[in-house]
Amino acid sequence: MKRIKLEKADIEGLDVVSCSYNLRKDLVTFVDFCFNNYPKRSHRNNDISKTDLRKIAKAFGNKDVINNIKEYGESDYIDFIDSVVYKLGLVVYDTKGEYVGYYSSEPSYPDNHINVNFKEFEKYLGLSPYKQDEKLLGAIIDKYDNVDNEFCTMKYHSRLDKFKGRGNYDIMHHIKFDVARRYMLDILSQLPAGEWYATQSLIKYLKQVFPLFLIPDKIKWDKWTTNKSRYAGIKEVRIEDTDRYNSGIQINENDADVFERVEGRWAERFLEYIPLILGFVDVAYDKDFSTEIYPVSNKLKAFKVNYRLENYHQKDYPVKATLQPNFDLIIEAPIYPASIARAFIDISDTITEEPHLVLRLNKKKIIKYHADNTEANIIGQLEEILSNPIPANVRIELSEWMEQTNKFVLYSRLDLYENSDTKDRLEAEHVINNKFSLIKDGLSLHENLMVSGKVPVLINHKDEKFTLAPKGSNTIFATKDKTVLKARTKERVNISSDTYIIYSIDNQEFYKELLLKCMEEKLLEFYDADRCTLKFHKKLEKRVGDIISKLKADYIVSIKNIQ
Repeated sequence: MKRIKLEKADIEGLDVVSCSYNLRKDLVTFVDFCFNNYPKRSHRNNDISKTDLRKIAKAFGNKDVINNIKEYGESDYIDFIDSVVYKLGLVVYDTKGEYVGYYSSEPSYPDNHINVNFKEFEKYLGLSPYKQDEKLLGAIIDKYDNVDNEFCTMKYHSRLDKFKGRGNYDIMHHIKFDVARRYMLDILSQLPAGEWYATQSLIKYLKQVFPLFLIPDKIKWDKWTTNKSRYAGIKEVRIEDTDRYNSGIQINENDADVFERVEGRWAERFLEYIPLILGFVDVAYDKDFSTEIYPVSNKLKAFKVNYRLENYHQKDYPVKATLQPNFDLIIEAPIYPASIARAFIDISDTITEEPHLVLRLNKKKIIKYHADNTEANIIGQLEEILSNPIPANVRIELSEWMEQTNKFVLYSRLDLYENSDTKDRLEAEHVINNKFSLIKDGLSLHENLMVSGKVPVLINHKDEKFTLAPKGSNTIFATKDKTVLKARTKERVNISSDTYIIYSIDNQEFYKELLLKCMEEKLLEFYDADRCTLKFHKKLEKRVGDIISKLKADYIVSIKNIQ
């Protein structure tokens, strides 16, 4: 790869900033929230309601977002995520509105719910991490207009102010911000990662190599434009004039430092926008933002290219997943692994998200998930992504947890038909076996059997208890005569006793080895890894003892009975 050289920067005394938002994770979380909650946008301004904003912020888990909503009742960050997922086509909602009433000057948005485009969402999640980032970056780069750009808008995390006044908006129609942004990312990708560079050195390089990267040399103005200079309408404002409407000093294209005052300011604001929010760079600001002229200039002093940008430029996001014996699933990746996280988040607890995602498999969540999705092969899913074999103890535990989830099907509003004649054939909702079926209309069946000359018994059970069948009924269930006979006899009670042994072990390494081997042979009734205890049946004592004997090659073991 071609490398460029810039002046290194000393960041001592500067305010260093890394991206504190997990954009890739929050994007997926936002769509999942919309799918599960079907949120309705406000009737008047088409915003997300404050109630839903609070819920989304809580799902994001970002304290800054939560505090902004508490303090201001809104979140520029959530609005940004909302606009990006809409641009990606992952959600759909009305953005045009309708004019209700003859005198309406602004559109309204009645019953405007956010719908998830599930097909596109699944397609997005099925992409490789690089392809996901390519689509995400494309949506952000292509998102601009004459007021939504680095010159005219401060983003949710911005520290640098925007150009003031309205005159500069005319020139914005002629700037291809998407082209300039891609050019800048290409320049940054040519810098060695991990080093701090002076921002002014980058601006100097741009001026020397490609001074027309942002604003074109020749502009096709319309016939009504009065000021047709290259920097028409772009103004600086003195500190004493900042509150005056449409005040400012027109920047002259013949000024020697015009590139630094316009393109240089844009480059600073670009660095703290797309590269920062995607984690491609870190930036360092001057702690003193005082100035005589606005917008501020030369306040973003330095930047550092991260290895994540190098991965993106090489189109390679290596992902490595390992599963530990303590049930921790560790996913090492240059970006948040959204697809893997979404596949396993329902059966685990999130331990950390940075620098790597760590999920701990949760027994209760796995049992519940497998009960609702009996066809799911959790072990198979893990094996598809893991770079190491599943630890033996984890495999054994997972298998046992999933065995606990035999599905129970509850049928309601159906009648049970017990048929003593297997030659009878009827249309059943569900056939249990040759003798029993579930049917929709037991009363009609009873009448048909009566007409055919048979003597059926129709039993209606009460809510509080079952009704016994009449005396002499041909049924496997209890009848009145069987019940009376049973009540007159004494019930037999059998008491069985069993003996179990509990080992408490004071050496964790020995305990882990013994636990693993006992689990492989399925000898244990119960164990507590925190207390280093094992419980097994007394009849298995010899087999456990054999395992301990083999471990004595590495340990001095003594067993004491506690009375």
